[in-house]
Amino acid sequence: MNYKSFFLLSLCSIRTEKLLEHHLRKGVRSIGYYFSSKGIQVLVESPDGSRELIIVVKAGDKPLHSYLISNTGIGSFQRLVKFCKDEDDLITIQYPIRLPNYEKPVKQGIIEQVTALFTRSSPTVHLEIQIDDRLGELVPIRGVQSTRLSGNQIETKVLEELFTNFPDQKDAVVLPKLIGELSKDSKLFELESLCIFNAFLHAVPILEQSNHRELQVYDAIIGEANVNSVVRKWIENEAYQNLEVMRISSRSSLGPRMNQENHTPWSLEPYMFEYESRFLSGSRSVDCRQYHQIQRTSDGKMAAFRIRKYSFELYVWNRSRDQFVEMVH
Repeated sequence: MNYKSFFLLSLCSIRTEKLLEHHLRKGVRSIGYYFSSKGIQVLVESPDGSRELIIVVKAGDKPLHSYLISNTGIGSFQRLVKFCKDEDDLITIQYPIRLPNYEKPVKQGIIEQVTALFTRSSPTVHLEIQIDDRLGELVPIRGVQSTRLSGNQIETKVLEELFTNFPDQKDAVVLPKLIGELSKDSKLFELESLCIFNAFLHAVPILEQSNHRELQVYDAIIGEANVNSVVRKWIENEAYQNLEVMRISSRSSLGPRMNQENHTPWSLEPYMFEYESRFLSGSRSVDCRQYHQIQRTSDGKMAAFRIRKYSFELYVWNRSRDQFVEMVH
């Protein structure tokens, strides 16, 4: 029985739902909720890594005729909905667009139903939101660990509300342009890992406040002084204590001479830095022989960094200087 059939069977009756919850369990590695102006899509990932879209929930495109709808229990809610099947056998649940107070209960009910069915597998929960003016209501989801935001732009106050409402997040990808200023206590700075596009001038406060394990910033507007500050603060242990990977792509020139004149080229073995990115698939390897080396004064840890005209990279080794050997040339 696939996940879609498993989910639909749970809607038949409360007794069937409880039987599935407690006796006919299906293992799930992760659950993904995709919110857009077209409704919600729910995807589940099996232990072997395969993914399946199990349900789509959206408002009806036109008023639903009474003979097409059924009174269905979804989560803790009882609502009139219509079930539709497309050419690929995908099931869509439509709720009446003109009835008040329908959107939020149906969305909440779907999340409750999915959670009840698969929570025993302790899956990771991912959230993806397409930001636009017709997005509709968002509803609380327990245990969201990662979020991906897409769209043209998003106000910073809306962004803060999202991260406040989903407090368990460890990482996020933010694609829309940010409108407004980030507060000094922004939830964005508390994430374990952050990948942000269209950063522009917001790149400066993000760099200054960052305590991320992995930070990737694109379309940044920063200068050589900002990069120098990152290097100095890391060396002196003033900031970036949790940092492992930082990658910055800048729209403005960063002045690569500082890289070449003031720091020693990497001369140590091992020189291949390996890490698992939260945002790039698979393990990544970096040949540090193309970089320069710095050492943190507090614990002796080593890092490799490189400044090019429009980019900056910093990789922190979990090794002190005495755990390396000097390369023989």
